[in-house]
Amino acid sequence: MTSHPQWERHPTGDELLHVVDGALHLRILDGDTTTETEVGPGEVAVVPQGLWHSPQPVGEVTLLYVTPLGGSEISDDDDPR
Repeated sequence: MTSHPQWERHPTGDELLHVVDGALHLRILDGDTTTETEVGPGEVAVVPQGLWHSPQPVGEVTLLYVTPLGGSEISDDDDPR
């Protein structure tokens, strides 16, 4: 993938992100805290249930993700909290 909506969250469960190739810049909003990390090839990140997060590809990324069905929300607001 080369683009993604600004923010998403999954109220029904955690999301697993496995970067196969490329890199992903991941921001997670938890209360008043914003955590930012780079996820590279072969690395895995788990986004806790219900937290807004922004998985933005750095260039092009091949990503395997496991997301719970139903209830996912998307926002293009600067800050969806």
